[in-house]
Amino acid sequence: MSTGQLPVLADVKDFVREHLARTTFPTEFLDRAIDGGRRYVEKEGNWWWMRATATPVAVVNQQNYTLDDSAPTGWAISSFKDAKALMTKKSADTEWSPMEFGTMSLDEATLHWATDDDGIPELAILDNRTIKLFPPKPDVAYQFTLFYWQWTLNPALNTGSDDLIKRFPEALKYASMEYACEMELKDYQAASYWKAKLREEVIKIRRHNFLREQQDKITIVPMTGPNQRVRRLRLTSNIWIGSN
Repeated sequence: MSTGQLPVLADVKDFVREHLARTTFPTEFLDRAIDGGRRYVEKEGNWWWMRATATPVAVVNQQNYTLDDSAPTGWAISSFKDAKALMTKKSADTEWSPMEFGTMSLDEATLHWATDDDGIPELAILDNRTIKLFPPKPDVAYQFTLFYWQWTLNPALNTGSDDLIKRFPEALKYASMEYACEMELKDYQAASYWKAKLREEVIKIRRHNFLREQQDKITIVPMTGPNQRVRRLRLTSNIWIGSN
């Protein structure tokens, strides 16, 4: 990499290629190692460069939607990793209503709502790759905005870059070396060395990610009664401190 230039994908490839030049590592496995390295980094957490937004639409009386398929019964989010926030509104409305996503188990939600309950969606549950809305029968074609984290890909061109490569190129380099040594060369001692190097970079990424996420405030609501709270959706179900 030339002085004064921000890192690009080619710099990561050069690093890996140079360290593996004295081995029998095939050059055609280079991209595979770097792709695997990115996945190693992204398995460590939900990082800022993985944020994404989707705007699906509900179908009247349709409860189930797949993540992968396209509309009308799919949300077309094949790269989905984790949900951050979900909200909904009627098309003519100007204000969004918050929804809960993944805060209740499927069996509990099924007990809470009747099969013919309709109205504005209050809860979404991800069951494998299927999204289930509750109440189960939307009465109109509600609009959604889903904020989520997605798995990302390396740039298509060697001259390409992104925030991971620009800000923490060493993380992708070390993760790629760990993948190459572990998955291709079966050199587990070398893989352990690069894994330790990656852990150091992940600590730096996590610290920076925390600073970026500070705007997500935690609201603490005083409890009433003898150390108990109540579920918003099941007013007869108490939640006690320490319960799961």
